[in-house]
Amino acid sequence: MTRLQGITLYLSVGTISQTKRDEYDRKLSQVEAELKTLDEEEQEQEEELDFAALLSEQLAITKENIKHLTKLLNKHVSITHTIIVQVLKKHGVDIQVYFSGVINGPHCFQLAQNSVMIMEEIADQMLEEFGDDTRLKTAICKFKSQMIAIFSPWYDIMQAMTSTKRMSDDDIAKFKTDVDKARDAIIDLIVDNPPLTCGCGNDKCKCSDRNPLSLPTTIKSHILFAKPTDESKHSHAMQQLYNFRTFGQVDEQNGETAHADVNQLLRQFGNIRGKRQKKLWVRDFHWRNNGVVLEKIDEMKKATSRKKSTAERSAPQPGASDDARDTSDIVEHVLGDDELFPTAELNEDELEMNDTEELRGPTNENHADYDSLPEESKKLLDGMDTKIVACAECGMRFVGSGACNIHYHNVHDTETSSELDAGDITMSVTLR
Repeated sequence: MTRLQGITLYLSVGTISQTKRDEYDRKLSQVEAELKTLDEEEQEQEEELDFAALLSEQLAITKENIKHLTKLLNKHVSITHTIIVQVLKKHGVDIQVYFSGVINGPHCFQLAQNSVMIMEEIADQMLEEFGDDTRLKTAICKFKSQMIAIFSPWYDIMQAMTSTKRMSDDDIAKFKTDVDKARDAIIDLIVDNPPLTCGCGNDKCKCSDRNPLSLPTTIKSHILFAKPTDESKHSHAMQQLYNFRTFGQVDEQNGETAHADVNQLLRQFGNIRGKRQKKLWVRDFHWRNNGVVLEKIDEMKKATSRKKSTAERSAPQPGASDDARDTSDIVEHVLGDDELFPTAELNEDELEMNDTEELRGPTNENHADYDSLPEESKKLLDGMDTKIVACAECGMRFVGSGACNIHYHNVHDTETSSELDAGDITMSVTLR
């Protein structure tokens, strides 16, 4: 028997008045109603707890699915990405996958130089895939024209920034105009007239078709494109251009090639240690990259380029007689001072080197290493011929008449060479 039933049974005994009995009955009815309400609420709470547990389990499963699908999405290559990569590769532009998808310097040149063809092909293939969407079709065509407007001055900007030549006032003015064009085109693409936008005007808009582009905020873009509020002043890049008249000679990228030269010189002087090694490779490095020396070398190469020889050395054919030998390519030449073999005329620089002993190096006891040389080497050094000699047939240059003498008889003196091959005569060559 419950407590409530016991109280009811106790009250049924005629020990109290009727008024008290009615009051107790009313209170008991309230207690019964409250108890019923509590039971219903407890049942509802249990249902809510069960629902919450089920919801938590479903939420955990949903989060795991989202995480898994996000991984799949990151690995997914969209059709737009495929089109862009294929068109770029077709025109010799490779995206560096392992460097956040950037395009390095030489490939940027290719992209800027062929920008019209690249953007037109990308747009055409995009329109084939998304041509049914009128709004997206308009955005693709608009984006193509805006990117071409950016790439057009950008190619000239890259050429000016990598050139090592001294720029004139007209070149500087053109560079400034190209920078202004590129800046205005970028602002038009991203801020003033973006190809794709929802048009709500909210900077923090989360619409699916909001403008995904943003202005570049890198230091390099600031140095090149930042426009001072004071019109009398120049941007960082323009100020440097006015000061030095060049970008390429102070460009960090142009110094990267020095690493390969230094590594080669370190291997060349690998048997030397300490300060002497550093002195030698630094001296050789500066000699290799001396502008005056390089210009003179280029001039000498152009002036002394080898001419195609009409004389070809060939072994005598069996049964061929002296009368049958073709001597139409044998030409009489004026002999040199030593009268050993024909020589060709030298240019002014070569004649000056032959007349100036300091340019050819000492061949006597004035040599820097003369005292440390063995006796045999001293004998070879004394009287060594270091003058430049040119072959009369092909114009090839040699140091010393002995080497040129051997070259002439081996390559161009077909009669003597044929007799040597046949073993008819023996020729002795005297080296100076």
